[in-house]
Amino acid sequence: KMSYNMPQIKNYAHEWEPYALDVLAAVLDGGKSARLSKELVRTQQILSSAGAGNDLLNRYASVFSLSATPAKGKTLKDAHQALTKQIERLKTQLVSQVELQRVKAQVSADKVYSQDSISEQASYIGFLHMIDLSWRFIDEYPDKIQKVTAEQVRQVAKTYLTQDSLTEMFLT
Repeated sequence: KMSYNMPQIKNYAHEWEPYALDVLAAVLDGGKSARLSKELVRTQQILSSAGAGNDLLNRYASVFSLSATPAKGKTLKDAHQALTKQIERLKTQLVSQVELQRVKAQVSADKVYSQDSISEQASYIGFLHMIDLSWRFIDEYPDKIQKVTAEQVRQVAKTYLTQDSLTEMFLT
């Protein structure tokens, strides 16, 4: 597991950064067409499973995490190198517009559909209040995701996914 330390949502240098990190997480792990699953699990067969996530809503500082299980015949070192290569790629290459639009639509839809029931909405509003965020976050989130650019995704990768903020754990 690779975890990068992140600020609390209100403490980013720019308001768009936590949303760009959510988009970045979905580029890596937003279903079967996401990079980790498509490239490292199915195509290259380096990993048997992989995941990425941005812990956006937290009362205190949070983390952006990557996890992976090496495929049969592959090592933890192989898995680590593959994940690191994906992170470096995000720092140097822009996400394509097609990939960006797909991911933004998926992230927005996931957030909207997660609020289908009144009880889910009430729970979410209570949670937002608990971490000192307005209930308006629910309505603003999809719009902020839609405004994320490929350059912003690259910028947050360069700014926050650094060796200095990384904690790694290897389980054998």
